[in-house]
Amino acid sequence: MKKRPLLFAAATVCLALAAAGVRLWQRRAAFEADTGLLLPRAPATVCLVLLTAGAALALMALARWVAAGTEERPGYLASFALPGRGWMLVYLAAGGLLLAAGLLGIRDYQSGAVTQVSRYVFSILLVPCALGLALVGWLNSQRQEGAGRFAWPLLLPGWCACAWIISAYQAHTAQPNVMSYALYFLGATAAAIGCYVIASFSFERPRPALCLWLSGTALVLLSTAVADGLQEGDIHQTLVCLGYGLYLLGQTVCLLWRGAVPAPLEPWTPPPAAEGDAAPTENADPAAEGDADPTPPTAGPENNETEVSEHE
Repeated sequence: MKKRPLLFAAATVCLALAAAGVRLWQRRAAFEADTGLLLPRAPATVCLVLLTAGAALALMALARWVAAGTEERPGYLASFALPGRGWMLVYLAAGGLLLAAGLLGIRDYQSGAVTQVSRYVFSILLVPCALGLALVGWLNSQRQEGAGRFAWPLLLPGWCACAWIISAYQAHTAQPNVMSYALYFLGATAAAIGCYVIASFSFERPRPALCLWLSGTALVLLSTAVADGLQEGDIHQTLVCLGYGLYLLGQTVCLLWRGAVPAPLEPWTPPPAAEGDAAPTENADPAAEGDADPTPPTAGPENNETEVSEHE
């Protein structure tokens, strides 16, 4: 059973590296040097399309296979508890990359180097998102069953990724070549949905197979965007893709690890009741809870007749 998570992790990393390599090959051999348009029926383009489509299908089958071979355990921490304390550095590194991207985007807009408003808004949202990734790493280091229930930091990456999708689309609307940004846009979309699926574990809606598939597919697609950013000198895009990719990789490894090795969690007990909330007594009479009538009964005709007969 432990071989399944290792196989999925190895396949994801190999496919991501292969996709980045083929993307670099396509940029050098499948685009015209003068116009930047895509050459028709270029071998590099055909290989890249087949590789990314095949990777998505292969990861879907592997994710279902891995999820079918693991026991489903309730609770967020049962699925995402850190393998070790040192693994928290992955979340801190991912948050640092997103924080650097946010500050860079804010500086570029304020200096006039970039005039795209959606990218500026997205850069501002990256600052709290970076803090959210650090909080997710701290949350995964907890060892109580109820610590991960309804955790709001898990919603920040998906919420920020929605602005990322808008920014990525508007930045390439004037591009006549769809292939130049299609994989980047699809990678951002897969990352956004994957972040929300990860958060669903905290809200008692776990979907391990869907989580593994979306995270692995996003890693493959974002690796091509990292290659684009390095070739074009777009540091902002490179930092964002590396930050989200590292976060998804960290969560995927935790999910695979806890699928094979159960987390040593402490039993969770609900918090005590606040002062002033008196608990009802066991022998309390519901009829006696009403307001008693403080006035004594008045003397009626029957009571008067009884008193007369007793006097006689």
